[in-house]
Amino acid sequence: MRQKRGRKIRVGSVRVTVYARHGANYPQKADSSGSVACDCVKWMQFASGKRESTNQWTWAAAEKVARERAAQLAGVADIPQVRKSELMLVDAIEKYMDWRERDCKSNDKHRLMTGKLLAYCKAQQVDYLAQVTASLLSNFKSTLNYATHLDKSNSLKIHWSIVGVFFNWCVGEGHQTMSPMPSGPQNATPSGKPDVVPFSQSKMDRIIVAVDRVNGWDYERQNRVRTLIWMMRWSGMAIRDTATLPRHKLQGTSVVGLDRSKTGVAAYPQIPEWVADALVTLPCDDSEYFFWYRGEKGQKVKDTTIVHYYEADLRKVFAAAGIEGHSHQFRHTFITEQLAAGTPIERVAEMAGNSPDEIRKTYKHWIPKMHEQLKQEAAMAWVKMGLDAKGNPSAPTACNRHPKNNPPGPRALLRRLSSIGIVRDSCDSVLSRMSEQFYTIQEIAERWRVDPEKVTRIIQNEPGVLDLGTPANIKKRKRAYRILRVPLAVLTRVERKRAK
Repeated sequence: MRQKRGRKIRVGSVRVTVYARHGANYPQKADSSGSVACDCVKWMQFASGKRESTNQWTWAAAEKVARERAAQLAGVADIPQVRKSELMLVDAIEKYMDWRERDCKSNDKHRLMTGKLLAYCKAQQVDYLAQVTASLLSNFKSTLNYATHLDKSNSLKIHWSIVGVFFNWCVGEGHQTMSPMPSGPQNATPSGKPDVVPFSQSKMDRIIVAVDRVNGWDYERQNRVRTLIWMMRWSGMAIRDTATLPRHKLQGTSVVGLDRSKTGVAAYPQIPEWVADALVTLPCDDSEYFFWYRGEKGQKVKDTTIVHYYEADLRKVFAAAGIEGHSHQFRHTFITEQLAAGTPIERVAEMAGNSPDEIRKTYKHWIPKMHEQLKQEAAMAWVKMGLDAKGNPSAPTACNRHPKNNPPGPRALLRRLSSIGIVRDSCDSVLSRMSEQFYTIQEIAERWRVDPEKVTRIIQNEPGVLDLGTPANIKKRKRAYRILRVPLAVLTRVERKRAK
C-alpha cells in the first residue's frame, strides 16, 4: 500500500501538505509520512506545486503556520487582532523609506506605491502591519490602474513587485514572520512585451519643426526644449538623466561620471560637437545645470517636478507635430541607429548604460535598419558567389534551381500546349519560353532523358521532327512521341480522343 505523504490541510479551496524535509544523510529519509519524529524543518506544499518553509521544527507549530497561510490564500482569514505594542503600518513604511534613503536608492515608485497601500489600508480600517493579509492585498491589487501585459506593458508587474519588496524588507527586519503577499498561479502577474518603436528621420524632422509651432512659447523656452530633444536623441540618455545633467559632467563631446538614475549603472554617452555647443551656450538660471532651472521664487525644484515639466512640454510638441510618442523613444532611436550602423553591442551598452544582454533582448526583434543592412550584405555575398544581387543564378544548375522551375517533362509539356492536337507553333512557343529561362540543351536532354542532338533538332525546328501531320498520320506522331519519351498509354489515350 502506498505510503501517505505528509499531513493534509484544507481551508476553503486551498489544499496544503505539510511534510518534513530530511537531509541527504538522514536515516529516516525514506519516511515521508506525517508521523515521523525528527528535528527537520517542516515545509508546506500547495496544490500548484509551490513550496514554502514553515520555519518550524515541530508538527503542531508547522500545522498552525500552514493553516494560517491557507486561510490567507483562501481569503477567509479575519483581520488579526494585535496588541498595542505592534508596529503600525505607517511607521513601517517610514522606516522602509528611511532605509532606502540611506542606501541612495531611487524612491519615486516606492513612495508612490507605499502611499497607495497606506491609503487603501486606512480605508479598510487596517492600521497595523500585522493586520495586512493576502486577501487584503489581492483586493488592493485589483484597485491599481496600471497597464498590463494585454497592453504590451510591464507597468502593473513593476509597481506590484515594489509592494513585495516592502514586505520582504519587513520580514528581513523581523517585523513580520512571513510575507503576506498573495502567491500561487492565480495571483501571478504576467509580463508584457512592449514594442520598441524608434522615431524615423522624417518624424524627427517634424518634431524639431513643431517646437516652433507650440503656442505661447518664447524663444528661450523653444531653444531649451529643442536642445533637450537633441540631447536625448544623440546621447540615448533618458529624460530624467538629461533634465538633471550637471554642467561639469560634460567634457568636450563626452558625458563622464554619469550613473543612470533608473538603474545606477554607469553610462558613457558621446554626443556630436554641434549638440555639445548648443548645450554650452544654453542659458539657465541655475549655473550648475543645463536644464534644471529654478522655480518662480528662485527655489530649487525637485527632480521629479522638473521631469514632469519637460514631459508636459514634449506632449505639446508631439501634439503639434501630429505624432504619438513619448520621451523614451529618443533613447530607442539612438540605440537602434547605433546598432544599425554596425556599432558593437558591447559599445552600445556602455554608451546607453545597459548590459549587452539587455540590449540584445530589447532591441533584437525590431531593428529595420539592421535588417536592411543584412539584406545589402547578403546581396554583396550573392554577387561574390556568382549570383545576381537578388540571389538569382545567371545559369541555373541542379543545385540552385527550385524544383518547380525544372525544364518541363513530356507530360508537363503536353499540358502546356494549346490543344491536344500537337502543332508545331504551340510547341515552338513552349521551347522558346524554355530557352528564355536559360535552360541549356544538356539540361533539357537530361530532363527528357533523350539525346541532346534530338533536343537540338527540335529547337532548331528541323522539318519532320515536330510536324505531326493530320489525325490519320499516326506514324509521324508516334515518332515525335518517341523522341519526347511519352508512354505508349498516353499516345493511345490521345488517339482515342482525337478519333471521337
